[in-house]
Amino acid sequence: MKFLENSNWIWSPSWTDEDKKIPGIMLFRKEIELEQNPEKAEIEISADTRYKLYVNEQLIEIGPSKGDKSIWYKDYINLEKHLKKGKNIIAVKVLRYPEAPMDGNHGMFRTATPGLYVKGQIAYADGTINTLNADETWKCKKDQSVAFVREEERFAPLIIHEKAYGNEEIFGWQESGYDVSGWENARPYVNVEIHQAVSPGNLHKRTIPYMYRKKRTFKKLMALTESVHSEVEWNQFLSNQSDNKNRSFDDSVNSSVVLEIPANSREIV
Repeated sequence: MKFLENSNWIWSPSWTDEDKKIPGIMLFRKEIELEQNPEKAEIEISADTRYKLYVNEQLIEIGPSKGDKSIWYKDYINLEKHLKKGKNIIAVKVLRYPEAPMDGNHGMFRTATPGLYVKGQIAYADGTINTLNADETWKCKKDQSVAFVREEERFAPLIIHEKAYGNEEIFGWQESGYDVSGWENARPYVNVEIHQAVSPGNLHKRTIPYMYRKKRTFKKLMALTESVHSEVEWNQFLSNQSDNKNRSFDDSVNSSVVLEIPANSREIV
């Protein structure tokens, strides 16, 4: 191992001491141009603490499975059916909890090194192979629109509640044509910064199945307060039946609306 070579782990170059103390979300984005449809494309991916991988706006996978101080896990994901000739967008959302257990979720182990790990190849029928590794060509930006709220001030073992608001700066960040001029180039970790004998450098293939996912929509709206739109319009919006293809209420920008949805809802708006 060459100590100063890229480890395939990256993070934000402007991550501060204050950022280390609170849970946060970092967005990563990589644009690739393919001259032909790939015959095979596979990546290894991991993160400290958790990741969501998107390809061309589609959620592909969530991980990694839970590690500990000695072993960290990575996922092997086939991407050939999600890639196409022309421009493709690889996007990753990383949830990072602080290293101190009292400052984050007690059920998720994390290290002192926040990061996203990506290592892969794209192969074509003519024998050409391109690499797809995490390096300084990836763009990154901290998502300032989400804050994680403690469920109780003195003892909060989960810290999974979110306080979020719309942010025009990151709207469409997974899409082709999105303007990344305000984003940073990611900072690669070199091998000497990622110890191979312990987490997160000691990477192993996951040993449990991936999480089960089922595409669903909200069933109905329970209550509505102070909105210029009717309950019928909101139900159409939340169930993805709105005539507005972008599912956006332009006249509700910068307004406050209180929506009550069923307690067992697990959808993303």
